This record gives sequence, C-alpha cells and structure tokens, in this order.
Amino acid sequence: DLNWNMFPKPKINNILLRFLIRLFGININIKKLSHWAIPDFLFDLSATYIGLNANLLLILTDKITDSSKQTSTELFIFRVEKGSIKKLDYINNQELINKTNQQSLESIRLVISEQYGFISNVLMVDKYLIKTILNAFLIDFHKISIFSLLKVIKLLKNSRYFQLYPEIPPYTLLKKKRSISFLKDLLSIFIDKHEF
Repeated sequence: DLNWNMFPKPKINNILLRFLIRLFGININIKKLSHWAIPDFLFDLSATYIGLNANLLLILTDKITDSSKQTSTELFIFRVEKGSIKKLDYINNQELINKTNQQSLESIRLVISEQYGFISNVLMVDKYLIKTILNAFLIDFHKISIFSLLKVIKLLKNSRYFQLYPEIPPYTLLKKKRSISFLKDLLSIFIDKHEF
C-alpha cells in the first residue's frame, strides 16, 4: 500500500463513514489530500485579492477572558513585498490598543495608517479561533471529522471571532453560503479527483 498511513488512524478514514458522508455529496478522503494544491491555492488567493505588496494589520483578540466586549490584546503589522513577509512590526502602544476596542475595522485602519503607513488590509482574529484551527488540523489531526471542519467554518463566519476589512470575495462567499455547502466546494479543491 503506497498511501501514507498515520497512527492512530483518523476516524474519518473509516470506509463506511466515508461512504455515508459521500452520500451527502461530501468527498473526504485523507489519503487523496492534494498536499501540493493547498499551499498553491492559499498563496494564489492572497496574491489575487490582497496583492504581492501589502501592509497587513493583524489584531488578536481574546473573547474567552472577557466575553462581554471585544478586547484587543496584540497588534501586528506584516509588511509583504513580492509575496513574502519582509518585516513584522509589533505595536506595543497600549493607548492605541485601547482605542481599537471601540472602533470599526475601517476606523482602526485609518488610525494605524496615520502612524505606521498605509495599511491595505485589517484582519481581526480571536485566539480561540486560532486554538481551534491548531487543534483540528495539527494537534488532533487523527481525530479530524466533518464536525471539526464545520466548527472551524462556523467560527470563521462569526464576526466575533474573525473579521476582514476590506472584505474579499472568498470571505463574502464564506459568510453567505451555508457551512456544509461551502465545505463541499472547498473539499472539491483540496481532494484529488483521481481515485486510483
């Protein structure tokens, strides 16, 4: 058997479970995961909609410690040139961080642009979302299931955990489509069609 194996075997690799899920039109076959297509797809997506030269502001929030309001914990500026990160700036100005808690992403972009140069995109991500993604795709990969994938998509759709300004068409599509429908479209890109 030339297919890669892992131990313990992922639950989603069960033939009966894959068959039942396939009846709903979802093709999950980890052995046929197009590992070469995923990085190309993500890079081409960012190059198309963000550009090869950009300044990206990443705002990390923490909803778990204070669920009543949005609290910015860290601000980072990624300076991207020719498709690669050239410089990473950490903003340690507490007054500026406190200002971002009450503002929209558009106004945050304007405030940060005044002090640090033009910001092309603002990305707000909650630490819980990052933890969920790491658990689903790296730490507990052997336990990956349709439900863990749907949970990640559901969190990406929730503006409390993930926001992007200006919104790019793939993100708008993610917010408009139902999670199952979006997952079907995404898996058709990531899973190799050729079942040998």
